[in-house]
Amino acid sequence: MSHQDSRRRPQSSRDTQVGVENLQDLVDGLTRSEDFWIPDGNIVLVAGETAFRVYQGLLTLQSTVFADMFASSSPRTEECYDGCPVIRLQDSPRDLVHLLRVLLPTSYAYFNRRQDDPPIPFHEISAIVRLAHKYHIEGLLNRALSTLQDSIATRFEFWEDKSYTCPVYIDRHAVIPVVNLARLTDTPSLLPLALYKCCELGGSVLDGWKREDGTIEYLSHSDLKRCIDGRNNLAREAFAIVSTIFAPSASEECQTPDDCVTSVRIALSDILDYDGVADPSVLDNWDDVIHLNARSQGRFGYCSACEKELVSRDRQYREYIWNSLPQIFDVDVKNWNRDPDEMDHDGGNGEDAGN
Repeated sequence: MSHQDSRRRPQSSRDTQVGVENLQDLVDGLTRSEDFWIPDGNIVLVAGETAFRVYQGLLTLQSTVFADMFASSSPRTEECYDGCPVIRLQDSPRDLVHLLRVLLPTSYAYFNRRQDDPPIPFHEISAIVRLAHKYHIEGLLNRALSTLQDSIATRFEFWEDKSYTCPVYIDRHAVIPVVNLARLTDTPSLLPLALYKCCELGGSVLDGWKREDGTIEYLSHSDLKRCIDGRNNLAREAFAIVSTIFAPSASEECQTPDDCVTSVRIALSDILDYDGVADPSVLDNWDDVIHLNARSQGRFGYCSACEKELVSRDRQYREYIWNSLPQIFDVDVKNWNRDPDEMDHDGGNGEDAGN
């Protein structure tokens, strides 16, 4: 390369003006956030084509990542919007709205919900967890994860309590991002039930889950394999639980053992003829079928003592399956089926999940 080729061409005033105009075009194309445009804010965050005017100091106090970002950035004077420096983020506008909503001075009031309050939409809690993790907002992350844990049963007694109202509404396919959030934040207690619920999706688990910005989340290859293997294991347990519940033996309190054993055999035969007997939803109880075949229904069947015995067998075996979920899905969850505070951050299978 010649000496002449290596020299930089002096930047003319025209070049500078073009650069300023291009930046100005980018700024002029922004839309002010309807949720977060604080008139006396001193920094503008840009996500996508949306601008958020907020307080720099408030973000700095709560996030080490934001603090470092503001300290290391040196925005040029032309990179301003409404007199404030501009910081561009690689997050979706909707995700950023959910994060900023809880970073205001009344942030944790968001989680102090009354029993009659509507549940938190999963889109919101997902965005808060992901961005609180990304920007190292530890207090908020822990609170959001605690709220999510309260909605994903980690103890069998909570699974059985049908009167319990979950603080977060999690639709069928939202269990996919629950698995990914568990991986992202190393919260293994969320994995057993979330993977179990993924198995219930069947082939549609491959469709993933759509975020508010249209991004599709999928399970990792290794977690998809866990679902396939786990579904096979659950199908085997489905036959085992039916055979255990309707084993041909009467209750010790039964007054008509021969008749009751015959009735239990008939019930078992009818169930085994049912196409859905191998359904992987093995944690669902058999109460309706048990009661339907009882003598109390005005038909030939087993007595009330045997009916109670079958209900007891059902619960005992389902609790056994619950305790086995970590093994079924090959995940390490210490102290599973205990209080969530005793379980997490003990180093589960912490595979990465994407932001």
